[in-house]
Amino acid sequence: MSIDGTATRKEVLVTRLPVSSVPDTVALHSYLDEETLRVCRLLSAQQSVFLTRPPGCGKTHLVNQAVTAMRGAGLAVAACGSWGLAAALVGGTTVHSWAGFRNGVLDVSSPLETVVNEVIPYDAQARMRAAMVLVIDEVGTVLAVFLTRLHAVLRAVRRRQVALGGLTLLVAGDFLQLAPPFGNYAFSSDKWRLVFGKRAVILKTTWRQMRDPQLLGLPLRLRTGHHTDTDMALLATRCTAVPPPNVIEELRLLPGPSVVFEAVDGVEDAPYLTLARASALLDGALKYPRVISLRVGAVVAVPTACLASRGVPCGTRGVIICFRVVGQRRYSRVRFALPTGGSRVLHVTPAIGHAVALDGVKRAATRTQVPLVLAWAFTIHSAQGWSLEEAAVDLSNAFAAGQALSGLSRTSTLAGLHLIGFDDKRILVDEAALAFHESLSPL
Repeated sequence: MSIDGTATRKEVLVTRLPVSSVPDTVALHSYLDEETLRVCRLLSAQQSVFLTRPPGCGKTHLVNQAVTAMRGAGLAVAACGSWGLAAALVGGTTVHSWAGFRNGVLDVSSPLETVVNEVIPYDAQARMRAAMVLVIDEVGTVLAVFLTRLHAVLRAVRRRQVALGGLTLLVAGDFLQLAPPFGNYAFSSDKWRLVFGKRAVILKTTWRQMRDPQLLGLPLRLRTGHHTDTDMALLATRCTAVPPPNVIEELRLLPGPSVVFEAVDGVEDAPYLTLARASALLDGALKYPRVISLRVGAVVAVPTACLASRGVPCGTRGVIICFRVVGQRRYSRVRFALPTGGSRVLHVTPAIGHAVALDGVKRAATRTQVPLVLAWAFTIHSAQGWSLEEAAVDLSNAFAAGQALSGLSRTSTLAGLHLIGFDDKRILVDEAALAFHESLSPL
């Protein structure tokens, strides 16, 4: 399809439920609390919503309730997260995968017509045309340039020259927690202002620390930089001298022999690459290591979404149960702890990752490797959105705004919080994000 809307690919026709019939249907869901019902009514009236509040206020829980209610009312809702584990907690996929973005930053910098006609596959375009509401949880890590490009792609694919091609958007998150890995916050995009303006649904109750009066209110003060000497003295009582786990040492302490998995790299549609250069390119582009040594009992994680179709999302941790050899191939049998509860045992076979060529479409090089990394500890990023009874949080390397807040706010009680390398100078607040949140008016 060209950018002016001329059809060049097979179109999928979708019958949309009349939006006017939705509000009364949603109102029948008497199990919804007042805040969730208000969000559903706004969405059903085709008003996009930004949902926010400090850590522990139940943003993801509300999102899940709203998605269930809206789908029950007949709306086609696409539930997404900004990254793998965030997507898993709302029962969806990453927004990049949903939209068919496959080449990272290249998909936001390449010409729009190239991305629409050559990169985004048929099924992704069909999803975009069919959806009535798009949900993005943990919007704090979404780049402004991605939101701007998504707006343009939706208008082209849906062939409607209005905001987001007429799609209604529900985004949830807190820009004062984890920031994008690089670039600008999503709220700095002019498309954010077009869609949301300066209004938001601001949740009022902090549920996570509700049963601990000592901890209740502390994340809110840390979030805005208004913490007191009393707050810092309280956190100092939770310091411990226990060092963070060293994955190599932890692996060495396990009984049994190590099993080494070496990647197989190859060059595809890039004759300008030698194999050595291709391997170096893959090291930077992929999360699959060239070589990984594993043992039975090792704690591992899946660094990509390659097992998502089998119910194990990106970032999920597990333990090696055993190794098996079938012919020339070796398999790892892993028991994964699912982020939604329970566990799942899988045979993990090698996966194929690729780096794209300069045109942003062709594959330059591929790597075949077992899709596992050692993971005795979670990054603060990976624990985002989780409520934990107990955690040892290492803040010695916290360097960016919001990182310390995200780590300190994971536990439900002060007794369950153990701090390593605590320094109040590492509690940083992004001034632009703070000014943005302070400028918001409640919907």
